[in-house]
Amino acid sequence: MDDLIRNEIDWLLNGPFLMDHLPGLGEGVLYGDNLVPEFFRGISDWDMANFPQRKDFKRLGKYAESLIGTFIDLHPDTELLASGLQVRAGGRTLGEFDFIFRDLANDRVIHLELAIKFYLGKGAGKNWADWVGPASQDRLDLKQEKLLNAQVGLADTPEGNAALRAIGVEEVEKRIFLKGGFFRRWGRQDMGLPSGAHAPGRDLWWVPLAELDEIGGLGMEGFRILSRMEWMDFLSTRREPGLSFGEAKRQLGIHFAAGGGPQMLVVVGGCWLVVSSEL
Repeated sequence: MDDLIRNEIDWLLNGPFLMDHLPGLGEGVLYGDNLVPEFFRGISDWDMANFPQRKDFKRLGKYAESLIGTFIDLHPDTELLASGLQVRAGGRTLGEFDFIFRDLANDRVIHLELAIKFYLGKGAGKNWADWVGPASQDRLDLKQEKLLNAQVGLADTPEGNAALRAIGVEEVEKRIFLKGGFFRRWGRQDMGLPSGAHAPGRDLWWVPLAELDEIGGLGMEGFRILSRMEWMDFLSTRREPGLSFGEAKRQLGIHFAAGGGPQMLVVVGGCWLVVSSEL
């Protein structure tokens, strides 16, 4: 279990970034490969006993937030001042600060927003609206608008500023941790990536369940099926024996027949596929 938690935290800290840049953000706000500070590196010798476990969560995003919050809280170079700090006005919630923490080495306070996003491409893939969440409940262009207005810009509102002052913070430096991957439509090697996207270092694809037999016809074997809660581990190099294509297809069929959501189908040592009943 310790190795699993360590792998997931390592993916969050050091794994692939979704975007290299986002329009409307100042220089250095979006953490990337060359901007992640030292306190977001390396946990090989940490005791995992104090970290949350996946089984206790139903949503991947909340689990990821809990992992990062615990990491910041335990790190000797950071002091966690608040997490999930809600900003309210007139009886409604305007937004929430994911994390407010002090960078002790540089004597500054960071407002950090964390987002774990996996997008499936449709159309040409060049437009941000061409990239939607696996369950069609999210879209890249809408997420950018929310990040800018309801999340990273929250400190600039009177209400957000008042919430920060209430915990003794006068000024923050804004940062975004945006992790995940872009999955192109299977068979669409010509599909582009949206402007600003971080080019994936692996073969990431998605395929409708109705077309899954195209994968079987390639003769690949050794499949792993990952539920949404396991997707942070999807780039793991683990090579335990996998399922045959026939068995993987059978299990996916049962899952979708019961109304289940998108699943990730990993070809051991090969490519990564998201299987969706529809998009």
